[in-house]
Amino acid sequence: MVSGYLEKRARSGWTIVLDFGKDADGKRIRKYQPFKGNKKEAERELARLITEANKETYVDPTTMTTGEYLTWWLEQHSLAKGLAPKTVESYEYLINKHLTPVLG
Repeated sequence: MVSGYLEKRARSGWTIVLDFGKDADGKRIRKYQPFKGNKKEAERELARLITEANKETYVDPTTMTTGEYLTWWLEQHSLAKGLAPKTVESYEYLINKHLTPVLG
């Protein structure tokens, strides 16, 4: 189960720290994400990220290319929204033909 906490940064806001537990060697796995805003907003974002991580919908922003993210997004979005097959096909085409080649 993922947990997390906030760290105050000098003047620029907060750092959201997600704790994913320990790896096989016993070393802590943590992800750090800067956040600009007040403490209440940071707490809301922390809660959202923890919920995503515990539902296994969390996407680590440092390890995924834009193309991989768009493919993942389409899978999640089409299932959640119940999109028509033709719409999904159209989105796949746009992602594969235009976005992934340019953005990576």
